[in-house]
Amino acid sequence: MEHRIHLQKDRHSKVSAYKMTSAPKRRGIVQNDRGRTKNILKGRKNRFRSLIMLGLVAFIMLSPQAREMTIGKIGDVKEFIMNPTLGYLVYDIEADYTLNRIISLENEDLDTTEYYNETFPISQDIYALEGSGPIYTHTDGTPDTPNQKIQDVLSTEIRIDGESINVPLERSAIRSYAEAITTPSGHKIWWPGTSGSGNKFCIGGPCVKVTAFLDPGQSMSYEYLVTISTKSYTWWSDVDEGVDPRIPGFTSGILEEHSGTFDDFENRGAGERADDFTAMRWYDKNRPNYAIDATGASVIAAVTAIDSNLPEGNQNAFKFAKAAFDYIRENIVYYTEPGSGSAALSGPACLAAGQGDCDEQTNAFLSLL
Repeated sequence: MEHRIHLQKDRHSKVSAYKMTSAPKRRGIVQNDRGRTKNILKGRKNRFRSLIMLGLVAFIMLSPQAREMTIGKIGDVKEFIMNPTLGYLVYDIEADYTLNRIISLENEDLDTTEYYNETFPISQDIYALEGSGPIYTHTDGTPDTPNQKIQDVLSTEIRIDGESINVPLERSAIRSYAEAITTPSGHKIWWPGTSGSGNKFCIGGPCVKVTAFLDPGQSMSYEYLVTISTKSYTWWSDVDEGVDPRIPGFTSGILEEHSGTFDDFENRGAGERADDFTAMRWYDKNRPNYAIDATGASVIAAVTAIDSNLPEGNQNAFKFAKAAFDYIRENIVYYTEPGSGSAALSGPACLAAGQGDCDEQTNAFLSLL
């Protein structure tokens, strides 16, 4: 203890005395005779790290094999940075990942407390066969062939006001507004289901609702996180990369020879798919124009180019969809940039610009379809 309280250190033949700080500090923080604090362990750690780095550099420079490998890797990284459009990104066949949405709020009113409502959809498991029933039901007493998940939602979480709130994944788990979780700052979180009307209930599917209260001039952030386990399947008939085109329970993949025609689309989902997705323009939520717009000049020009490479009078839905996908991949440069707060480019705007992020290229693809 005496050594810790009156730690002495020789440096350049001078003696410096230190003592423990009056207030608790992290390990290594002491106080000198002038009342200033200092981390006496920092120099030791830095010198140790310097020795490690020196040894690593010496090994690389003196070992021909290590030098060749390291310089080659640096060249690869430099080439990728200088030309981010070189080649295509590689994605895992199976992956677990977490989607994290951060909500930042600020009350610019200096006199009044304000509140902000946000609704987050609760992601659902996706099965090989739409719905959750068995893939096959047998009449000879053989047990049913169970449906298999190709997307498994592992957890849904809200992080707010220093708390972590796990949202149940079962549809039957309901928490009404009257039962809402209230954080120390008064924010409310609940997942009410769809059996009601008004802004305190969900519309269209299960959701989580958050009401955040901000005092005058106050700002805050909170997070919505969804952890998912998923698998990838290909719709390339000539794939040879080990990615299976067959979704579990099916003997063949989505291939050209198994595709229907454009007219068959009317029969999908008892006509609901056609009603929802065949309008010339759709999806204009929180944006000045339609995200999907088949009437744009750039869309019409792209469709003309796609059709010119297909058999005359083609009616095969898969053939056109894949050709449209290939057109996007070959003509639109993928890019990312920090969110500007503005709406994603529409399909026509993305095609005209020749570049787009995930959302914008999706708008372009759906506009072509």
